[in-house]
Amino acid sequence: MNKIRLLLIDDDPNVQHIYGAFLRKNDFEVLEALNGTDGLAMTLREHPDLILLDLLMPGMTGFQLLEKLRKDSWGKNAKVMVISNLKKEYNDLAVAEHFVFDYLNKSDHTLEEVCARIKLLLKT
Repeated sequence: MNKIRLLLIDDDPNVQHIYGAFLRKNDFEVLEALNGTDGLAMTLREHPDLILLDLLMPGMTGFQLLEKLRKDSWGKNAKVMVISNLKKEYNDLAVAEHFVFDYLNKSDHTLEEVCARIKLLLKT
C-alpha cells in the first residue's frame, strides 16, 4: 500500500523539521518546501494527497499560492490544510474563497492533534 503523501510548505526550518519528523513517524510520506514559489512548483509536479500550508512567508505568501493553485486544472481540487499562527477569524473570507479544507493554528494544536485531523480529513 502506498503511503499518504503530504507536502509541507513553511518557511520556518524548525517547523519543517519538527512536523516532518513527527508525520514520518506516523507513516506519512512528507515532501517539504521552504517558500511559496517552490511549494507551488512542487505541488503541481508531485500532486500530493494533502498540502499543509503556512500563510505568512516571504516572497509568495500562502494566500498567493492558493490563488495560483486554484487556477490549475489539478490544483483547483487539491486538498489544503492551512497551518498558521494567524488566527482563523481574521482570514475566514480569504480561506473560504480558496476552498481550504481545514485551518489549524500552530500554537493551539499539538502534533498529535494535527496528525489526527490529517487522518480525518483524508478519510473524506
